[in-house]
Amino acid sequence: MKIAIINGSPKHDKISSTMAFIRYIERMYPMHTFEILNVGMKLVRMKIAEKSFMDILNIIKNADGVLWTFPVYTMLVPAQLKRFIELITEKGVDDLFANKYTAVLSTSLNFYDHTAHNYMQAICDDLNMKYVGFYSAKIDFLMDIKKRKNWYKFMANFLFHIENNLPVSKRYPPLIYSNFEYQPTAVNPTVDNSKTKVTILTDVRDSSSNLAKMISQLKNAFLDQSNVEIINLYDINIKGGCLGCIKCGFDNKCVYRDEYVTFFKEKIMNQPIMIYAAETTDRFYSHRWKLYFDRIFHNGHTPSLRGTQMGYLISGPLTQIPNLRQLISAQTECGQANLVDVITDENENSELIDISIQTMASNLIRLSQLEYVTPPTFLEVGGFKVFRDLIYGIGRIPFPSDYKFFKDNDMFDFPSKEHTLIAIGRLSSILFKFKKIREKFRTKIGKVMIYQPERMLKKLDVEKEKKFMIKA
Repeated sequence: MKIAIINGSPKHDKISSTMAFIRYIERMYPMHTFEILNVGMKLVRMKIAEKSFMDILNIIKNADGVLWTFPVYTMLVPAQLKRFIELITEKGVDDLFANKYTAVLSTSLNFYDHTAHNYMQAICDDLNMKYVGFYSAKIDFLMDIKKRKNWYKFMANFLFHIENNLPVSKRYPPLIYSNFEYQPTAVNPTVDNSKTKVTILTDVRDSSSNLAKMISQLKNAFLDQSNVEIINLYDINIKGGCLGCIKCGFDNKCVYRDEYVTFFKEKIMNQPIMIYAAETTDRFYSHRWKLYFDRIFHNGHTPSLRGTQMGYLISGPLTQIPNLRQLISAQTECGQANLVDVITDENENSELIDISIQTMASNLIRLSQLEYVTPPTFLEVGGFKVFRDLIYGIGRIPFPSDYKFFKDNDMFDFPSKEHTLIAIGRLSSILFKFKKIREKFRTKIGKVMIYQPERMLKKLDVEKEKKFMIKA
């Protein structure tokens, strides 16, 4: 059989850790042909020659199966692969992919690999492909014979589906787009932003679009128009997508010599208020947005929006793309920012959109003045534990800047530091071997859990507490 490997890595297949898994499979299945298509490398600058694109399509057309491979970049596929997926629809060649068996191989630290897999399965469903499944790998898997065996089994199952023409189930229904045209009403600016800068980042290209009108409506809600800056990603000189070279790990300097790093540090990092305004494109935003997110990697694994009040203006069927909605929450939390609101045009009610935008403008200023940030959920806590373990160990070699940040911010919060709690836990495990002690603790467990909060509440000086809150 012929298997087309759509390699989304920007690296050549000979130096890509993702493609090492393919080279292993080539050795294990010599009876099959694996045609490697380095689309990520060809689309580093988001452009591809027409002939190269047609050559790729011709190989896919004649393939029995398609395997998408990529390293996970910023919770999704790399911008280069995102652009290739967009080109499939733009060029009207969706039919070449229909009914072909497909699967996904990704490499990552397991940091939001699930959102990348969700995206790819949705794309494959949209292309009417027969999606068999995904394999999430780390490069060291190839050093472990049990993990190699698991990868071998995954491919055996994929090939078995193709050989036997087995049915597969779809997970994602097609997206339904609306023809609704937002008609904003004139707004009287009422929100005082004289002391707080507001930044709106967008990739809007059509001044008559719903998104452009939503951006204008938001800007007009503020009293000080000069303190509202609208930045279009297409106006920033970004030469290409992240190369995954990790050379930025030592000093946060990118190998590209373009405007991105300066733009990011001066216009984006730790701004008081930031609005992302985007249209949905397939199951995410445009490749320009993905380019922006990927290049943030020059800043390492450190949060870049600490304390920022975040708002979103989204044009498109956001509620039909739950994976994107989770990405919005995850990116905000992992940036240690505060998500104020997400406003879309999908409710098809201009008056409600006007009211929502006005309310969000007011809340952005008020919460910025309060310096409020929602407590982290698993989206941030779980994510940073992945980074913490990496950077504390082998990751401190390529990422010394990250190591310093994590250490300075007490983010190496391993249980070994909690000596008292560990001692109590060990003592309890010994005592709980006795049935009478276990039974007595079971009857008192409710009071034990609430003991410390109740103790604090009894000692609380309410007037002193209020004065502290007002001062803070």
